[in-house]
Amino acid sequence: MNHSFNVEVAEKYGIEKAVLLENFYFWIKENKANKKNIHNGRAYTFNTSEAFHEYFPYIDSRKIARLLMEMETDGLLISGQFNRFDRTKSYTLSDYAMAFFGQQKDL
Repeated sequence: MNHSFNVEVAEKYGIEKAVLLENFYFWIKENKANKKNIHNGRAYTFNTSEAFHEYFPYIDSRKIARLLMEMETDGLLISGQFNRFDRTKSYTLSDYAMAFFGQQKDL
């Protein structure tokens, strides 16, 4: 598996956040195209930090959880809880983060 990242994001926020953000962008774009996980006009995606660790074995799951919280604080991610049966957090990119991918409008 290959991982890529936006160099501008990596310079500003670090490589790990850049890699995670690239993954979010991919899945949010896919969900938008397939009309899945749409809430309040935005496409969201979700995964546990343990599941992300499976995709990114070089980042510890506890660190991923911390990075996700930081990315919300940084204004890169927006989260929501849309499942009434558990506390699963879903994420989408902020308009600020979308600009790194040349997108003027949110997904």
